[in-house]
Amino acid sequence: TSLIEIEKAKSEGRAGELFEGRDHELQLKQILGDLFSAGMETIKSSLLWMIVFMLRNPDVKRRVQEELDAVIGRERLPSIDDISSLPYTETTILETLRLSSIVPLATTHSPTRDVQINGYKIPAGSQVIPLINCVHMDPNLWDEPNKFNPSRFIDATGKIRRPEYFMPFGVGRRMCLGDVLARKEMFMFFSCMMHQFDLEMAEG
Repeated sequence: TSLIEIEKAKSEGRAGELFEGRDHELQLKQILGDLFSAGMETIKSSLLWMIVFMLRNPDVKRRVQEELDAVIGRERLPSIDDISSLPYTETTILETLRLSSIVPLATTHSPTRDVQINGYKIPAGSQVIPLINCVHMDPNLWDEPNKFNPSRFIDATGKIRRPEYFMPFGVGRRMCLGDVLARKEMFMFFSCMMHQFDLEMAEG
């Protein structure tokens, strides 16, 4: 059922008919399955990039491990509840997402009316495809964009800041539904891996 049909049915008082005869529990399970399966490849790729960046930036790797040891200790593993206490670990993940831009193109958007941006006219109905990797590597937005620097996401007060031009999960209302889930999964995999293992380049 399209969104237009749903809205029309609601306005006509027919909302109850929309999913008549459908197995709601099965639909819910399928939607949840979609959320997990859609993120498998992107999370796997992101984790591989995290390993690459840790191998290429041993100073960052050491700082992540030092933060984990100071906050978590050696008696337990990191948990979701630790995210706010591990800002450098979290910003290392953010910087990986920025530099790798696993999904370089966001969902297509279309203006409902003619608009003008920076002297360019975009007619209503045009297809507009956000180029995430171009935004993430724009030297006008990021200082030394080619450099792996998790500290760029930490403000003067030590808090994590996510600028509006950081968009690894897309833009606007049509951004990735699994944003929060994916970030928590990545945090768990990455923080536990860095807590338990030391990564080094093989000789040769």
